Amino acid sequence: MHFLVYYIALTILKLLQLATSLPCGRIREEITAMSGINLDANW
Repeated sequence: MHFLVYYIALTILKLLQLATSLPCGRIREEITAMSGINLDANW
């Protein structure tokens, strides 16, 4: 199961890299900088 999750994450990262022409490190920084909130109304 761990291998599958890792493989999917790498595939998504590669697709983002191809779509944006950004280096892997920059994409990782941008994803890390994102923040989200939980909406109580949706639960």
